[in-house]
Amino acid sequence: MNRLKEIFFQKSNLWHLGAVGLFLIIAIAFAHPAFKGYSVNQGDVTNYIGMSQEIKDYADSDGQIGWTNAMFSGMPSTQINMDYGGSDIPQFLRSAFKLWLPRPVSFLFIYFLGFYLLALSLKVKPYFAAIAAIAFGLSSYQIIIIEAGHITKALAIGFSPLILAGMFYAYRWKNWILGIGLSSLFMTWELMSNHLQITYYMIFVMLGVGIVELIRYLKKEDGVKKFLKITAGLIVAYVIAALVNIGNIMGTQEYMKYTTRGGNDLTISASGEENNEIKTSGLDREYITNWSYGKSETFTFIVPNYKGGETQLIGANKDNEPYLENVENPQYRDFVKNQGNQYWGDQPFTSGPVYLGVIVMFLAFLGLVYSKDKLRWALLAVTILTVMLSWGKNMMWFTDLFIDYVPGYNKFRAVTIILVVAQLCVPLLGVLFFKRLHKEREKIAANLIPFFVVSGLFGVILLAFLAAPTAFNSFLSGAEQKTLDAITDPQLYDQYAVAFGELESVRISIFRGDVVRSLSLFILAFGLLFIYIKGILKNVFAFAGILAVLVLVDMWMVDKRYLNTEKRGRNYTQWVETWKQQYPYTAGAGDMEIFNREAQRNPELLFRVDSTINAQSFDGMEPGEVKRVKDWMRFRVLNRNTNFRVLDMGNAFNSTYVSYFHKSIGGYHGAKLSRYQDLIEFHIGKGNPSVLDMLNMKYQVYAGRDNTGNQTCQFVRENYTAMGNAWFAKEINIVATADDEILALEASNSARIKPGSAEFQVLINHEPLVNAVEITGNELVEVVYPIRLEDGTISTDTMQQNIPIKEAEAADLSLIPPSEASPAWNWAYDARLDSSYIRVMTVTTSDRQGFVPWETTVVNEEFKNVVTQDSYSGSGTIEMTNYSPDKITYKSSSDDKQLAVFSEIYYPLGWTATIDGNEVPIARVNYVLRAVEVPAGDHVVELVYNIPHKSTFYTLALTGSILMILIIGFGIYLETKNTAAEEDESAE
Repeated sequence: MNRLKEIFFQKSNLWHLGAVGLFLIIAIAFAHPAFKGYSVNQGDVTNYIGMSQEIKDYADSDGQIGWTNAMFSGMPSTQINMDYGGSDIPQFLRSAFKLWLPRPVSFLFIYFLGFYLLALSLKVKPYFAAIAAIAFGLSSYQIIIIEAGHITKALAIGFSPLILAGMFYAYRWKNWILGIGLSSLFMTWELMSNHLQITYYMIFVMLGVGIVELIRYLKKEDGVKKFLKITAGLIVAYVIAALVNIGNIMGTQEYMKYTTRGGNDLTISASGEENNEIKTSGLDREYITNWSYGKSETFTFIVPNYKGGETQLIGANKDNEPYLENVENPQYRDFVKNQGNQYWGDQPFTSGPVYLGVIVMFLAFLGLVYSKDKLRWALLAVTILTVMLSWGKNMMWFTDLFIDYVPGYNKFRAVTIILVVAQLCVPLLGVLFFKRLHKEREKIAANLIPFFVVSGLFGVILLAFLAAPTAFNSFLSGAEQKTLDAITDPQLYDQYAVAFGELESVRISIFRGDVVRSLSLFILAFGLLFIYIKGILKNVFAFAGILAVLVLVDMWMVDKRYLNTEKRGRNYTQWVETWKQQYPYTAGAGDMEIFNREAQRNPELLFRVDSTINAQSFDGMEPGEVKRVKDWMRFRVLNRNTNFRVLDMGNAFNSTYVSYFHKSIGGYHGAKLSRYQDLIEFHIGKGNPSVLDMLNMKYQVYAGRDNTGNQTCQFVRENYTAMGNAWFAKEINIVATADDEILALEASNSARIKPGSAEFQVLINHEPLVNAVEITGNELVEVVYPIRLEDGTISTDTMQQNIPIKEAEAADLSLIPPSEASPAWNWAYDARLDSSYIRVMTVTTSDRQGFVPWETTVVNEEFKNVVTQDSYSGSGTIEMTNYSPDKITYKSSSDDKQLAVFSEIYYPLGWTATIDGNEVPIARVNYVLRAVEVPAGDHVVELVYNIPHKSTFYTLALTGSILMILIIGFGIYLETKNTAAEEDESAE
């Protein structure tokens, strides 16, 4: 007990408390609206809420569901929102580590505190550790991902320094048992973040550290034995961490095999060409390297605007106003301001650069030349390696080596993310310099040549950038240069050359302005270090305080470009009220049209909605919040009592707006099921009507933004040929390969539509219908019709009109306007109409060419044992009687054996089918759907999804949590018995 008192009440702990207080002050100052009921307006968080809404809705009443139909016609909830249980203890400790702070203050705090503990593990003084922690925590990428809403990535980055800290506590401190326990806890937190890409990249650093420690232990007596003992302990610690997270790890591993990251069975692309050149066992090479850092773009480490910063119009950034004065020709000022992109680098677009800090880079280089810790070489090697890998397609031969030969590397996209490793290693090199500076300042003062060489290198580079920017940087993007080079008309070329020349001059000014900023900060840091090393400034606390302020100012200035607390009037520009994030969408006109149509068919829905809303208290809510909560309730009831899908014709596969309100054909996720992605590329994206029918697409909407910038949608049409929830197959088309399987789904609608009475104008995709034309059913059809106003004058109005193509197969159909006998617009069979009827337009013929889902079912030969007949009668009925995402019940009736096809996405894990309680095999049909054979008679068919191994994962997670706490507890016990002072076991 006395030893514990000594540990907790020793004087150095005041420094630690001071550091924690400083981190809190900085984090709160940076993101203070979080304490005023605001949240950062984060696009990815909005998308997450949309994709996870159905899962959360059912979790409130039914518990965790393992499947959701909100996105991509159905997918496991493994990588959306999944809790296997058993990890309550480490989750509580993680929340405590974050001090239960609101986001994003908590992110900033764990950035700081995590790196601070890493620096302390290398036995550097607390005030120097705090400086390095501020540098790491305010690296620009850390802030940019907060603004974007990359929550799991932010957490994984925040906990990544702790992984190394655990290793150093084990290898370099006497109480290595406690280091093992802490390693287990820290790795548990890292894996809980569920961003395997960051964790995977951390392996590069861990291997580098492991090699350094092995070399260091080889020089000790019995060093190999102790190294192996500690290493074995660390492996056990990581195994325990894996046990705690076994559900997420194994669930992800199982799921990934069937996603875009797990390879592809196809040998052709959607264009019909072979895809072997880009194909890997994971993601395609183009997809992996689409976001690649430019080689020269790496200079953003010291000059953030080396390539202009973030993608935005130059005129959109008020800080660029002074630079626009450099446009010499006034007629091109508007072009530069409103068409010129501020970013001119190699990436398609970017939210901002990776800026590590000119002062931090300076300290890192000093660490390389002055530190004697061999760790510096590992950090340098890993930094160089990851920088080269971040270049991606700009150094494809090197990238190919890792894609083809390094296990797991081809499972991750956006190679620029690997620069998080450099963000960790660079300030850590600065820590090594601080350590040497504190111990041997006099020796450094006696040999200032390395100091001047490093300083001279930085000074020359920055001055060269300032004096001759075009010698070291290009100021047109590759796409802009290609545009210019493609112009063959000399006169037009001259005009573009002048315009682009003006654009270049403004960009040069932007670049130079940032170089001046970096140069100024470098000079201040150089002067401060020089007077401290020389002993002119003797007080280390004054030195550390001034340096901390310089680092903070440096990073703060850049970070506030990407996440700030500025206001426009009463509202923040980058923050919204928290309720707007919790309920991110208001139902649009299209959503309400769908609800009203369904309520008209089933009036019970209105009663259930009213009952739900009346049970809710809206006290204290703003009117806008009340509206959004009511919308959420309304569509929650709709989704629980219906089962159809909606397709967004605007941005189907990069938004979760539709998923928030409906079961969506589209959605947004980084790891879609591979076969569904194929379906998107081959068929859905091309508007294949048969594929949309078999996916039970009942409605189409067009999502976009209204005049206020809020997300909304317009109703497009109801699809009367949707196949419904289930149907009986007829003809069976057995195919041999995945290529044959997906190509067999090719289809298109064919119909001929001709105009009718001249009183009405028919528009096809906004173009007037003059003569009969062929249509596919995916066009926007509108009717302009006359209306009589109150003053007796005639005006016109416009309405959208669905074309009943499938119904026209039986006979020609004509659209009849309202009349005294019938006040509604009606389609009628033309043969039954005499000349007294006015025809607005007529569908003269209709046909479905290619794959017809109500006639043919495509089956891969691997399922021939499940689909036992070449054809079925298709007679009888099958209908859904109860819906839950992971349990759907159907009632079947037929006189003979049938193949029931379900408009549900096939997934080989977790799903079981039963007929009257007896399990039957499930076949995959039509490339992505499920099917089972149903015997003659009346039966109850159930499709049930059970989260694979959930109870086993819970037990293993709980076991791992207990083992981890026991090891940490034993380590703390040993610490109370350890009275010897810690020795510095650095590798010097």
